[in-house]
Amino acid sequence: MAYRRNTNTVHHQRLFNLGAYQKYAILVLLIAGLSILYINQVTKLDLFNYQAANLEKELEQLKGENQLYQVEATRLQSIQVIKESKVANEMVPADPQFIKS
Repeated sequence: MAYRRNTNTVHHQRLFNLGAYQKYAILVLLIAGLSILYINQVTKLDLFNYQAANLEKELEQLKGENQLYQVEATRLQSIQVIKESKVANEMVPADPQFIKS
């Protein structure tokens, strides 16, 4: 064997040879696998977004209820303050004959 410039002297044997159709089949399987992984991740993300939206709705509902309870507590405290006030203690009950229906 004669040695020439810029040529390889070692030839490696391939472990297996792939034909044209086998390369395309492997490429299609790889794309299908990556597509399944992508769909899986998108589905998980969508599920988390759905759960977050439900929690936000619940939070808004609880904030509304809290506001109603604060108004009710303030109202009850003001009634108590009025009952304990000096002016309210000096009032006399109304005579029923002067009350119009």
